[in-house]
Amino acid sequence: MRFLAERRFYLAAAILKFRLSLKFGFAARRGAKYKKRKQIFFHTSACAVKTELRFKFTGILKFRAARKFKAN
Repeated sequence: MRFLAERRFYLAAAILKFRLSLKFGFAARRGAKYKKRKQIFFHTSACAVKTELRFKFTGILKFRAARKFKAN
């Protein structure tokens, strides 16, 4: 049981270290690989948000156009 608790602690510490390294843009002893991964992640996230907003906006425009068409 103690072994599992230690493994859980070390895993949590490793995850925290990794997340902090991403937050500050560097990873200890790992080079720029994780910084690049972070940039790719944020770029794809931004693209997904832009796409979603674009679809929402076009959906709103289509809805307004349909509403105007029904009113006439």
